[in-house]
Amino acid sequence: MTDTQIKSAEPTDSPTFKLTCPHDGGTCHHNCDVVEGCFREAHGMSLSQPNPDTPGAKADTHKPQPRLIPPASLMQIVDVLTYGAHKYAPHNWKKVPQRKERYTDALLRHIYAWLEGEKRDAESGLHHLAHAGCCVLFLLHFDAEEDADG
Repeated sequence: MTDTQIKSAEPTDSPTFKLTCPHDGGTCHHNCDVVEGCFREAHGMSLSQPNPDTPGAKADTHKPQPRLIPPASLMQIVDVLTYGAHKYAPHNWKKVPQRKERYTDALLRHIYAWLEGEKRDAESGLHHLAHAGCCVLFLLHFDAEEDADG
């Protein structure tokens, strides 16, 4: 894949892969090879592909690496989500009126409590930073929804 191919790629009607495009800040709707090329080009990485004749070759060096997320920390956020699902309903957080403002406030309340030395939320008993992480995920979701809606 060359630089020219990346810059001339046109979005497709049915994307096979979505990734935030480092070139224009929007979402790439190109095929997987073009998206990976955009990522590599933006980060100054080689666009050359490994030799497919090399035994055990796999072209995934620059793809996302979910294994880098600390599982125990992520599970604490899952505990917050589970607590909320039992208290309200699964995915109820998507239906909250004025959701961005309210989850921003909740995020900051949990961060401020933690900064003041309080580790655990008094109501749930779960870590304040896990609650904050959950709020950040919600806000990321809402932001992505807005981007997708145009």
